[in-house]
Amino acid sequence: MKKISLLTVLLVLLLAANSFGQHFDRENDFRWVRIGSNVKIIKYIGHNTYVRIPSQIQGMLVTEIANGAFHACGLISVDIPDSVISIGDWAFSSNQLVRVTIGNRVTFIGYAAFFDNRITGINFPNGLMSIGDHAFNKNQLSIVEIPNSVTSIGYGAFANNRIISVVIGDRASSIGDLAFDNNPISNITFSGGIGVISGNVFAGSLRNLSRVIIGVNVNLRASSSADVVWEGFRNAYSSNGYRTGIYTLQNGRWSFQSN
Repeated sequence: MKKISLLTVLLVLLLAANSFGQHFDRENDFRWVRIGSNVKIIKYIGHNTYVRIPSQIQGMLVTEIANGAFHACGLISVDIPDSVISIGDWAFSSNQLVRVTIGNRVTFIGYAAFFDNRITGINFPNGLMSIGDHAFNKNQLSIVEIPNSVTSIGYGAFANNRIISVVIGDRASSIGDLAFDNNPISNITFSGGIGVISGNVFAGSLRNLSRVIIGVNVNLRASSSADVVWEGFRNAYSSNGYRTGIYTLQNGRWSFQSN
């Protein structure tokens, strides 16, 4: 009897743990439309501040979050499932988000999608391709690592945060002006193959810059604001034969070290 009771208790605990791990918000908390055989969530009508978006509604995969679907809902935390591919404009803007988990299949994040929140850190999925204008503007990010899959970063995408370190992947062929504006950036890593990048991308954010790691085939353009730090780094990069490696600013002078 004791053995049976113990096994029963263990089974109940296991089922409870499994049930908790698969918990999602109720389907009735979401308004949605059918897109082919999939679902697009168009509005959150629930009252939770910690939201776990279901991967399926009525047996159909949730693949899209519509424009403004979770705008100004008082949210603190959001889990976006792996089923989601696209996040629309203003989708989660003007909340109080401190935590966001983005599913592994998301390829597109729209205009101002996490604008005006309190996000301190974010892990991007490796399949992400596009980050829209102002997508993470006005948050509290301190470290941003753009995966190699991303080809486009929009205007002001990470402006007005607390970013001290930026890593830009090697496929970012299009980076909008002011993408990292108004941040206390001290470290930048340019992966090889970025192509062309101008100082306007970091306008207003280079006063504390002291270390740059740069890969091959990165074409640095001047800043329209003639930023002294940016121009100093460009000159050091040029005088060192555009070599890849680590550039460090000390006492007003850039030094080079191969990596």
